[in-house]
Amino acid sequence: MNPGTYERVAVVLRYVFAAFGVFIALRSVYMCLKDGLRAAKLSDSADKYGAVAVLSVLPADRRGKAQEIPIGRNALVGSGARSDVRIRGMGLKGRHFDYEIRASKMYIAPLKADSVSYLGKRADEDASGTLVISPGERILAGRASIGFKMLGTPRNPASPMNSKVFKSKG
Repeated sequence: MNPGTYERVAVVLRYVFAAFGVFIALRSVYMCLKDGLRAAKLSDSADKYGAVAVLSVLPADRRGKAQEIPIGRNALVGSGARSDVRIRGMGLKGRHFDYEIRASKMYIAPLKADSVSYLGKRADEDASGTLVISPGERILAGRASIGFKMLGTPRNPASPMNSKVFKSKG
């Protein structure tokens, strides 16, 4: 090839890489705004969405950040965008487990066998089927140690957070 061809290819590639860089920057701004709006919704959930408990998430391997997430009576927990309660960076699958809170107990139905187990005093118990934990007890899902504490009755019992139908798999 002649030197003019190399220069043309270099200019074209420069514009391709510049467009790719702009795409990455715009995508990161979009994701930051989207996560910021989601975080604002979660912080207002006690009033607007009828949160009944707080999910306490601790990294089991000491990597990551502890989180407290207000939750409704039932939801799907995972790391994917389609999960109702999203926990990222702790080894959870996109759709890890369903839960329902009844009579101050959390009923947990893992979506795959052996993806959730008990921690603490109940670590030796069989964790197949539906798991039942009380406030103060913890489970291990991925690399996350998860527990919950009750907040009280929701202000709006007909809130959208309480409308999901729970199907027990146990």
